[in-house]
Amino acid sequence: MEQLSDTRKSLEKHIHGFKTQGFTVFPQTFDETWMQRAREIFEETVNRIPYEGDTPQQI
Repeated sequence: MEQLSDTRKSLEKHIHGFKTQGFTVFPQTFDETWMQRAREIFEETVNRIPYEGDTPQQI
């Protein structure tokens, strides 16, 4: 029964991460090559978005 509890806690952690960060990665889903490329693409995307401070500007 302990394994079920651990699995539920892990799933809750991933759901929380998805809700707060917009994404989650389950362990052993992707290999390191795939993850490295995903990190590079994410960084390239973030670098193209202009920084506008901590609060959104009203229109």
